[in-house]
Amino acid sequence: MFDKLWTFHCGYMRVPRGFILDGGGFERILLPFMGTLAHHTERGPVLFDAPFGHEGPSSLGRVVAGVLETLGLEFRAEWAVVPRIEALGFRPSEIDHVFMTHLHVDHTGGMKSLAEPTFHVSREEWAYARQLGSIRAAAEGYTPDDYRSLEERIEPFEAPDPLADDAEARHEIWDDGSLRAIGLPGHTSGHVGYELQFEGDRTVWHVGDAAFALTQITERDDFGYQPEMFAHDLSTAERTLEALRRYADDHPETMLINAHDHERAERAMDGPLALIE
Repeated sequence: MFDKLWTFHCGYMRVPRGFILDGGGFERILLPFMGTLAHHTERGPVLFDAPFGHEGPSSLGRVVAGVLETLGLEFRAEWAVVPRIEALGFRPSEIDHVFMTHLHVDHTGGMKSLAEPTFHVSREEWAYARQLGSIRAAAEGYTPDDYRSLEERIEPFEAPDPLADDAEARHEIWDDGSLRAIGLPGHTSGHVGYELQFEGDRTVWHVGDAAFALTQITERDDFGYQPEMFAHDLSTAERTLEALRRYADDHPETMLINAHDHERAERAMDGPLALIE
């Protein structure tokens, strides 16, 4: 089982609230790029997604990085994924497993910084991402250079049926029942979330980018411009979001985490935020 959980940002932008939340107006809020680290009692530290590495946004190329910095992207070397792991008291070499929700650039920028782990990704997401040419990849938010050289360490798995089609569908990753994949397509074709079981019978769902703000699940806020713009299939993304809302209604005791929640990021500005310890 898992026993500890932290989240941290690897950089952020301040964007109009309406960019994330429909009808949110022009008040500036955080758009963080967040990673999550959980400690498993037998397997040690486990990472979920790998945002920026030491090179930060420059992995996108000078032009794109320059545009993002002009638009307000903030990055410091000490925010990269490896220093964040070290700040939590772990060595990067202790990370044996990284579970990817999907392969957009703000989730893959730190992959090459991690020399040891196996990267787990849904088979559909991997097949889609690896066949993209450079122009189409850039247009859809992928940077193939982040993961193509790591192919020997990529372990695809069969994603379960979408949550919207089967509320009970899960893919068992480890046989102790501590980690399962959840089908949450729409943001990308092979996007998945993860269900983590903690000591004390506590459940956490990492929903990746299926919701950009947790209030889109808990308060039924609608997608703003950014989630709509980057959705691979918006109607599927909306069905997934509605399924998450139903799940949250039925399981209010489950902790929800995601990759871009502005409210949680505000609490993590000074360093990794402990969610379960």
